[in-house]
Amino acid sequence: MTRSDAAGAGLRLLDDAPSWNGEPLSGRVLDLLCVLAALPGARGGEDQLIAGLWDCSPPSRPRQALQVVVSRTRNRLGAEALQRHGEGYALTLPRSQVDHLDLVQRRRRAEAAACAHRPADVVDLTEGMGEISGAGVSPPHRRLLEQATALSARALRLRALALGELGRYAQAMELLPSLAEQNPSDEAVLAALIRSEAWTRSPAAALARYERYRRRLRQAGAVPGPLLRAAHEHALAAEHPVRQGLRAPIGLIGREHDLRVVEDAVATSQLVTITGPGGVGKTALAQALASRSPFPTIRVLSMTEVAPRGHDPVAADASDGAAPVDRLARELLAAIGRSGSAAQPARVALAQALAAPGTLLVLDDCEHVAGALADLLGPMLASLPGLHVVVTSRSVLELSAEYVHRLAPLTGTAAAALFRDRALAARPHQALDDDDLARLLPALEGLPLAIELAAARTRVMSVRQVAQRFPRDLRTMTGPRDLPERQRTLSAVIEWSWSLLDDPQRRALTRAALLADGFTLETAEAVIGPAAAVMLDQLAAQSLLTADGDDPPRFHMLSSVRALVRERVAGTLDAAEAQSAVRRWALGLARPVLAVMDGSRMDEVAPAVDALLAEERGVAAELGRALGDDDGHQAPEAALVLGAALLTAWSTSWGYSQTAAWVPRLLGHAVTAASDSVGNIARMLVLHRAVANSWLLGPLPEELRLRIPASFPCESAYVAAIRRLVRTRHEEWGGLLEDPDHWTAWAAGSCVVTELENRGDVTGALELNRSLRRRLRASDLPPVRLLELDVDGLRLLLEMGDYRGGLSECTRLLQVADRHPLQDALRSALRLQRDCCRVYLAPSPERAAALLADAESMPVPGMAMFITGFLGGEMELLRGCPEEAFTAARGLLERMAGADVPAGNPWELYGLATCLLIDVEIARSGAAAPDTRGDSLRDHALEATAMLRRGLQALTQALQQASATRFDLPTTASFACAVGLSAAQAADGGQWGDAGVPALVGEEPGDVDSARVVGLGLELFCAALACGPNQTSRLLSRPRLLEAARGIDPGRVDEMLRQAHSSDPEALVEHMVTLTGSLAELL
Repeated sequence: MTRSDAAGAGLRLLDDAPSWNGEPLSGRVLDLLCVLAALPGARGGEDQLIAGLWDCSPPSRPRQALQVVVSRTRNRLGAEALQRHGEGYALTLPRSQVDHLDLVQRRRRAEAAACAHRPADVVDLTEGMGEISGAGVSPPHRRLLEQATALSARALRLRALALGELGRYAQAMELLPSLAEQNPSDEAVLAALIRSEAWTRSPAAALARYERYRRRLRQAGAVPGPLLRAAHEHALAAEHPVRQGLRAPIGLIGREHDLRVVEDAVATSQLVTITGPGGVGKTALAQALASRSPFPTIRVLSMTEVAPRGHDPVAADASDGAAPVDRLARELLAAIGRSGSAAQPARVALAQALAAPGTLLVLDDCEHVAGALADLLGPMLASLPGLHVVVTSRSVLELSAEYVHRLAPLTGTAAAALFRDRALAARPHQALDDDDLARLLPALEGLPLAIELAAARTRVMSVRQVAQRFPRDLRTMTGPRDLPERQRTLSAVIEWSWSLLDDPQRRALTRAALLADGFTLETAEAVIGPAAAVMLDQLAAQSLLTADGDDPPRFHMLSSVRALVRERVAGTLDAAEAQSAVRRWALGLARPVLAVMDGSRMDEVAPAVDALLAEERGVAAELGRALGDDDGHQAPEAALVLGAALLTAWSTSWGYSQTAAWVPRLLGHAVTAASDSVGNIARMLVLHRAVANSWLLGPLPEELRLRIPASFPCESAYVAAIRRLVRTRHEEWGGLLEDPDHWTAWAAGSCVVTELENRGDVTGALELNRSLRRRLRASDLPPVRLLELDVDGLRLLLEMGDYRGGLSECTRLLQVADRHPLQDALRSALRLQRDCCRVYLAPSPERAAALLADAESMPVPGMAMFITGFLGGEMELLRGCPEEAFTAARGLLERMAGADVPAGNPWELYGLATCLLIDVEIARSGAAAPDTRGDSLRDHALEATAMLRRGLQALTQALQQASATRFDLPTTASFACAVGLSAAQAADGGQWGDAGVPALVGEEPGDVDSARVVGLGLELFCAALACGPNQTSRLLSRPRLLEAARGIDPGRVDEMLRQAHSSDPEALVEHMVTLTGSLAELL
């Protein structure tokens, strides 16, 4: 009867067998609940309740008896379900949990929606309602059912009328005949029935029903009311329907919701405008609407044919003397096959031609006549209440009566379905590879026109070939011949939009096309000028821009529009001016970062860097153009300023992938002589980021180091220190640590600490970091530079697994952040690290769940996103959700494959180690959920085996880099621990084997020497553990790893560790190379 809940959930008083959460109710408990539910507000005084329970024969002590019933009811439902209210009691369960109260509320809201003329809301509110069945098990229950029956009947009447008003006649016919039979004099129901019958059965049957009712009224001396007379006219018109301009229907994929919304809007609004960018499918939606519409008269007119661009009514020539609106009216008259007369104004004649009741006029592609059309339709709709107009346009008409439906691009799922449908129609039985589709579809941006044009290309190409040629083939992809010329290519669609813009709008669009997607109003004002807000509004009105829901909003442009606008203006004066404006804007964000990089004005550092990061995509795009990405023309000085500012910002926001991508492109320019101080600062900052990230990028090439100028006039101590560092061979950096110049010691200190850390001497790195901080705290070094050393120290504490020390340091640094401006990215990272330490020190499912919830809303920048993602997998495991842990880490690992960083980078190794150890933990604890047994468990084991083999391959490659500068021993050791432990666990059997799944899935018994794999795996584990793994994660902490290894063979592990600790790191790394090779041969 009511909207379905979970099976048996809540208080079900209207069922044949009343229940509470699936448990039967009976006796006085049921009676009391029925009495309360029937009262207004579900509450009543004691006298009311006694009367309802016992009618005219109450017990001798009615109040005491009532108390007994209340007590029993509370025992069944809980004390919170029934509470004291004044001198009585109230049923205080949520209304949605009590079927009768839900019915009362929904019926009340449905009546309000009907009064407000919102039939779609009425239909939603009455969804699932039906007739009340059952005779009742007691007098109070019978009275409640009678009340509910009356409520349901009224609600079903509202639903039937609303369905009829929305034109959903087939659904309405399921209710209307019985309602008309119950009350033959209900003219509203009868009128809806006649309309519905004329559409679903035949106009003749509807007219016969009307005639029978009219004769009965005439015998009583009465006549049908206005609702029935209008329905009669509708049925008469349905005998001779008019259909003009409808196309053969095609499958409309992914637009079911849009179609229903627009149909409902047409039923309740006289003017509906479907708007959106070119190619988004406005015409197809309007045609589908017209083909399904029950209106007796439907006319679909293409305004590019009725009033083509060459005869734009807005541009009526002076010799004609006709007003644009009158001329448009004459053209519409001619299009529907009517001719006006000189004695009758064209607007009047058009209104008379459209005056037939139940007329739907669909005007397609109206953006070029929007102004005149608005002036024509406004007065006409006011005088013709039976006329409904649907307009498709890239701009709205801006009339008060206009309902606007903005058509968005298709979702990814719908886009894939549309492509498959059209591609298979073009070349049946072709193979459509999911990976190829995943590469192509994002470029098509959900635009149905682009999708259909690309799908048509599969007549002679594979999907991969189409993807390789897009967007280069934008201009040559053509659609069906029966489409208008301007809709047959995506470039023609965009050209049409361009032609409708005036010169200021075109200049604004050209500048916006050079900005990265998602720019702000402030960015637009810097590039477009003071009129930017007006221009953006006008471009959005033309569906060339969209504003998202952010606060403040960011503006987006389809990449196809951006590409074709840039192509159209390439080489023009407008393009040059636009490029200059964007370059000035980007440099205006970059220069303040360079100006504060000595850190002397700490309160200015964070705002400058945060402002740059907020527009990172746009500035990075301009950096690419300055390096010649668009036209090959380079602007090295601008590129160095932009690059230096971005690299500095990325150094504090974990932007290692960006650093790896841009530093190599800037190095050649950075070693040239500077012409001014800004250029000199930019060069030194670029070189500093290069050497500070030598662990990622490798050492600075010797030929470039030797070309760095020895000095620059009047440079600051900060810049001079960087120059000394980058001109010094990295093997000699240690000698700079004791330099009397504090800036030089600071510049060298962080680099040397990182080198010690990567060589596995984390303890030595931390001691050096601490001594450097003690020395420099007494200097005049700015606080922001000391903070960088503090963050290095925090990283080393966590790497050593000192979570208590890490918690203390995070707390201290956050207190510093409260006193000084700190970058948003760094503040977020410190909060996350603090919360992780708290969980590691006192692990529990509740703490893990809280951390996951907080992390979801916490903005984490750059590559730190992946680290927190892998921590999420660990937290899911701690929370007792092995399935989520298993999939979360793997999903992030696959996402990392797209990061622009060298293969075998620390994040990849860290991610692989996390996946392997999650597999080990699941196997050790038998944590696989019950529904993962059988085939699902075998799938898990297959994935775990595949991950182990992938890990072995990656570890082999990582260990081959042991002599390179970029080799990170702690992270590699962590990874080797995970690989060794995973191999030993798999060969030992673990829980996979206990469940009847071979430990190394895919191998036949006897194919693998399991005992040897266990031995090699544990030996690899112990050698890596002796090297000192990175313990930033609890999953990779030494105690946790040892516990897992000793669970396999404690005696052997302890003996192997004793032997490993007697070797130096270089010998251990060589031994790990040998062990990994042996394992790879076996597995």
